[in-house]
Amino acid sequence: KVSGSTHERMLREMAEFLEAFTPTQPLILWFEDLHWADHSTIELLSYLARRAGPARLMVIGSYRPKDIMGSEHPLREMSQELLAKDMGVECPLELLTPEAVAAYVAGRIGQDMDIASLGQVIHRGTEGNALFMVAVVNHLVEQGIISETDETSSIPGSVDAIADAIPSGLQQLIERQLERLSPEQQRLLEVASVAGAEFTTLAVAAGLNKEVEVVEEQCEELAVSDQFLVEVGFTEWADGTISGRYRFRHALYQQALYSRLAQVRRTRLHKTIGAALEAVYGASTSSIAAELALHFERGRTTEKAVQYHRIAGEEAVRRSANREAVAHFTKSLALLSELPDTPERHQQELALQVALGAPLIALKGLAAPEVEQVYDRARELCKDQVETAQTFPILIGLHAFYTVRGRLQVGIEFIQQSLRFAQQSQDPECLLEAEAYVGTSLYWRGDILEAKAHLEHAATLYDPQRHAAHAYVYGQDPGVVAYSMLARTCWTLGYPEQAVHYTQEALAIAKHVSHAHSSAFATSFASLLYAFCGEWSECQKWTEETVAIATEYSLPMWLGLGIFRQGMAAAARERKVEGLEQMAHGLAVYRRTGAEVSLSTPLAIQASWCGQLQSAAEGGRILKEAQTVAHKNGEMAWDAELYRCQGELTLLAGEGAHVIEEAEKCFQQALSIAREQKAKSLELRTAMSLSRLWQEQGKTTQARELLAPIYEWFTEGFETADLKEAKALLEVLA
Repeated sequence: KVSGSTHERMLREMAEFLEAFTPTQPLILWFEDLHWADHSTIELLSYLARRAGPARLMVIGSYRPKDIMGSEHPLREMSQELLAKDMGVECPLELLTPEAVAAYVAGRIGQDMDIASLGQVIHRGTEGNALFMVAVVNHLVEQGIISETDETSSIPGSVDAIADAIPSGLQQLIERQLERLSPEQQRLLEVASVAGAEFTTLAVAAGLNKEVEVVEEQCEELAVSDQFLVEVGFTEWADGTISGRYRFRHALYQQALYSRLAQVRRTRLHKTIGAALEAVYGASTSSIAAELALHFERGRTTEKAVQYHRIAGEEAVRRSANREAVAHFTKSLALLSELPDTPERHQQELALQVALGAPLIALKGLAAPEVEQVYDRARELCKDQVETAQTFPILIGLHAFYTVRGRLQVGIEFIQQSLRFAQQSQDPECLLEAEAYVGTSLYWRGDILEAKAHLEHAATLYDPQRHAAHAYVYGQDPGVVAYSMLARTCWTLGYPEQAVHYTQEALAIAKHVSHAHSSAFATSFASLLYAFCGEWSECQKWTEETVAIATEYSLPMWLGLGIFRQGMAAAARERKVEGLEQMAHGLAVYRRTGAEVSLSTPLAIQASWCGQLQSAAEGGRILKEAQTVAHKNGEMAWDAELYRCQGELTLLAGEGAHVIEEAEKCFQQALSIAREQKAKSLELRTAMSLSRLWQEQGKTTQARELLAPIYEWFTEGFETADLKEAKALLEVLA
């Protein structure tokens, strides 16, 4: 998949297309009956509402609240979000008053009659329901009970006599309209209601067991006479055959006709129509997979329903319609459970669970419990198998879940299995994924040089043109992961300029791929890298980008990290109290997702600022939590910095020889860890902390002898904050 076809890009370009009409005049988009809208339409409306740029654009939509009461309805979720964020206004529509009904009737049939009384009668029969009112007036006109002419209108008999001609409900009104049709026309419409709100004449012909030409004539007749149907075009089949497409004038007509059918007949018709569509589409059935899935599901042909829900899910993944994909895969799994328990069924379930993983990650996040459930079930289904191309995504998915959850060692075990398979199978696609995540895991574990080798290998394997689709299979782009982690690794090892270069590569890949989760990954890591370098304007720039992406695409993990880094930038620019509040808020958002990976880094940063600005004791408490989390998760990449921060907070908390001794012990421990890990940037920071302590004790020579060799080791990045600070300290010590 190339960047131009991603779901996010399609939404963005559609929004930009609509907004292109607004510079010179306002644009109003009106959507009726949104309770029947598909997920893609709801996503577009949500995207338009959350657009930050100015546009003279108004979106108006109508829906029936009772039809979105289900908690999973996408319109319910969107409306609640927009109302909570003050991005929309909800205007409940009241039922029409008798006066309003009378005004409508007057507009239809003129004023030369007792309009007020007629309005009262129609209002009483329809209770002011606008749709029912229009249908009743149409019914009365069609029956000749009232006339609709350009001349003076009249009614036969008294106004009160009309009440007897008004149906008691919409269903009864539709039934009366149907009674005026021939039995043959009624049967056609009933079959059409099974074919769908919009249908082809071929599908109806199959259900009626008639020639398509005969059905074409009948549908055309109903459409021309303005009865029930509207012509919407035609469909050309693979063999060159053309058949008409029609839709019901209102979905309520379809519902009323569908409800007339006995359950057995509905089932038979769904099965017949599904088989006919399947036969005529042949090898192209994937284009109507969702429609076929519905027909075979309602036709109780479970095996085919399972098959076409799976195909529809795969098509939705290719469009990045993750919510639709999850719905189709979930339905396919539910139907599959109704089939006999056989080895073949287990294989089908395994394929479905694996397919469900990627869209579920995109929809819920890497640390979501649902992600673990899917991949655990998939692992259980193939526990007796050796690693294969089918099991590879399971290993990647479980690695991602456990790593983000903070269970690093478990994640490493899964990714090492995936690496072994990739190496043995010599599959470059699998090897790319495995190398990127092996490198990531090794970095968190503190094996930084080894991590760098794996990440560099992944970077050499990555091709943006060939591998852009990986983001939609595994949940995030491996090139973004490899280059972002390579940037952090290089900074830690003492190569800040290389780190900046790799950061820019990651950002360029993310722009090309145009995948929300991957973009947030790249911008979040960029903001942290620039913070490490002390380039706070760049940090702020990429932090704001992270927050914007995470807000727009509902990515709470990245939103939390973005808010936290906004706090870092604010504190660094002397807005320290505000900065600390943002840090605390960002961490709370991040942790609510269940994510714990690399949590020790932000906790240590928060502890350091808290110690300086508010309370060394509170900073110590936060740092203790950071150390506990790092130990529990098996993360050692930041251990040197944790001990350095502990030494600094110890000095802030008290005075005396024992305090100095304790702080120096922390600094020495940090130096030992940094040297062992070859983490030159962390060694430099610790050396500066210990040199300042020795300087205060009058140990200037020792301080210089400690700091100078480390500073002189560096070959790049002399304009970064740490190296400039080290140079200034060396000049003082000289």
